[in-house]
Amino acid sequence: LEIFDDQIRAFRKWMKDHGQQQKPLIVSEYGIIYTGGMDDPDVVKDFMLDTFDYFMTAKDCNLGYHADDCRLVQRWAWYSLDDASVNVNEYAYLFNPENRQMTALGRAYASYAQDYLDVRGTEVPGYWP
Repeated sequence: LEIFDDQIRAFRKWMKDHGQQQKPLIVSEYGIIYTGGMDDPDVVKDFMLDTFDYFMTAKDCNLGYHADDCRLVQRWAWYSLDDASVNVNEYAYLFNPENRQMTALGRAYASYAQDYLDVRGTEVPGYWP
């Protein structure tokens, strides 16, 4: 997670240096595409949930988006739902691409969303363009 944090902060610094700090940062696609050190489903699950916690809580008023209480990231999307490409880590799927059943990682994702995100009836944040 230290490397993960370093990368987010480096991108936020780039945004600031280019006059873009006061815009939402959307991490539109991230996940586990390689197996090096991530060949255990529990390690992948822990990484995913830890990054979700990071996205929801990481703040820095020197780099973050002031309209969102200085959070570094405003939106994110896990990759992959079910990409069966040869280069994708088999433990990173939310759904099994062959039988279309939710995986253990998918259940962890759903549980996190249910526990922490109030999606139904949520208004679009005032800062959203």
